[in-house]
Amino acid sequence: MSVPVDPPDELFELVDAHGQPTGQRKQRAAVHREGDWHRAFHLWLFAQTASGLHVLLQQRSLGKDTEPGKIDVAVGGHARPGEDARYGLVREAAEELGLQLQPDQLHYVGIRRMERRGSSWIDREIQEIYTALLPVPIEQLRPDPREVAALVLVSFAALRAWSRSRDEMITGQYWPVCPDHTLGMPMTVELDHHSFVPVTDQYWQWGPERAAQALGFRLP
Repeated sequence: MSVPVDPPDELFELVDAHGQPTGQRKQRAAVHREGDWHRAFHLWLFAQTASGLHVLLQQRSLGKDTEPGKIDVAVGGHARPGEDARYGLVREAAEELGLQLQPDQLHYVGIRRMERRGSSWIDREIQEIYTALLPVPIEQLRPDPREVAALVLVSFAALRAWSRSRDEMITGQYWPVCPDHTLGMPMTVELDHHSFVPVTDQYWQWGPERAAQALGFRLP
């Protein structure tokens, strides 16, 4: 029997709306059904190319229990009970992208309080946000196809402009993830706001901006 992409019995550590641990643990399916606050983390990955600064994103696989098929940050995940966010992100980067990182390569960005709803789920997360420079060429990544449908690379400047207007399309390079964890041939895609994980807090604007600043990039 195959293991689900998001095991429903995975234990989450519950927190209150301010991120303080409650001392309770609950299975993933119940947490998302009942809308309990829990710890999670995000990692923004940047790549410097000949054409400038770019942001690496992922397209969530169709097997995910929330926001399947949507464009999301490069790495995201839930904290295991008692797990430090940096070590959790190192684990998730390896599991999702086949990317080996060290905790000291991650730069702290901030905390985000996120709430969203689907037809059968409520997701309430206290997210610890970090950022890093991608230390290897994209072609060397080996994403898990159960987790990630594709990798998407977009210009930071283009993402910044798009996030402010949301009325235009954004062009990106799209690498489909193959069943053997390799990447297919890249193609150019046009994305609009329906392509991305929806937000209510302008995260697609301030997230990459603060992440770039945490890495020392000066923004005009």
